[in-house]
Amino acid sequence: MIRTLALTAATTLTSVLLVGCGGGSDTDAYCDQLKDAKSNIEALDSGDIANFDAAIASIKEFADDSPEEVRDDWKVLADTMGALETALADAGLELSDLPGLASGDVPEGADMEKLAGLQDTLGSLGSEEASKAADDIEKHAKSECDIDLGDDS
Repeated sequence: MIRTLALTAATTLTSVLLVGCGGGSDTDAYCDQLKDAKSNIEALDSGDIANFDAAIASIKEFADDSPEEVRDDWKVLADTMGALETALADAGLELSDLPGLASGDVPEGADMEKLAGLQDTLGSLGSEEASKAADDIEKHAKSECDIDLGDDS
């Protein structure tokens, strides 16, 4: 039994090392993960505020675990989304409050001054840097994974 566990651990470690060193399965695994996360990521383009939490979680995951060609692009998006989460928290809000804000429902305890400043942070979502990163990710997804993430890909 111990020998079986040791062999299993060695096989798993070898697989992890091969993927981490750019083995052929790295892109395949990324494409599989991207396909699974596609609807979450598309929530951002569609303005589906209710799914922002899942979209941001997916983006952060890809910032840590994606092919080298697009890792920096995912990091740009993750940093942008992180800034949004921080700005919301500073204003006393969460992502789940965004649908209510869109209809004029401001949660009790929200900092109105910081809420007014939130517009600048929301503007960063469409910054040139974030837009370029998103475009690069979409192109890579199409060419390497045959996955359409946007209308323009």
